[in-house]
Amino acid sequence: MPVSFAFPYIQKVVHLFKCGTREWDLVTIAACFDAETQSKILSIRIPLTGVDQFKWSLSQNGDFSVKSLYTQLNPVNNLHNLDWNRVWSLQVLPRIHTFVWKCLHNILPVNARIAAILNDIDPRCPMCSKHSETVYHLLMECDFARAVWFALPVGIAMIMVGIMSKLIGLHGVLLLLGLFGKLVVKRYSIDYLNVTNPMGIGISLTNYT
Repeated sequence: MPVSFAFPYIQKVVHLFKCGTREWDLVTIAACFDAETQSKILSIRIPLTGVDQFKWSLSQNGDFSVKSLYTQLNPVNNLHNLDWNRVWSLQVLPRIHTFVWKCLHNILPVNARIAAILNDIDPRCPMCSKHSETVYHLLMECDFARAVWFALPVGIAMIMVGIMSKLIGLHGVLLLLGLFGKLVVKRYSIDYLNVTNPMGIGISLTNYT
């Protein structure tokens, strides 16, 4: 049960102090929290002087800024930790560099992205019709994508797709794809040629580059 319901008078951290002091109220804390949470609370040092102030944890100086909030909310900005030199130094065709860059920035024209703008677009994957077509689904989860992985010369089994995606994430998988020099996406044949068997393997970036 949330603390606010079990102990409605506890609304602020100061309510966990002994009245009129800057010491933790062990009895109140024990009544409100489990042992692990109690330990974490009691490990916090309480300043003996000064006035409480609001601090924005997403900035170095503690002050709120729109930029810091935008950076936190926008997943694309998490790419600053990616080693871009590895991406651009891959010995692959320029269009594959471009494809990887688009994937990492989540700007491929996949149905889920288009449907967020155009209401008449079906967000489902046109190859399996089971799930929303996101970049991750397109490359990792779709049955067609798994068949492509299995057909790669290195003989990566379908089960390895799930394992690698958890170990190295989509970024690492895309780098592996670049190292192979082959990105197998045959979706255009389904959209424009009305192919009913998407498991026919082909090497193409026509619809995404």
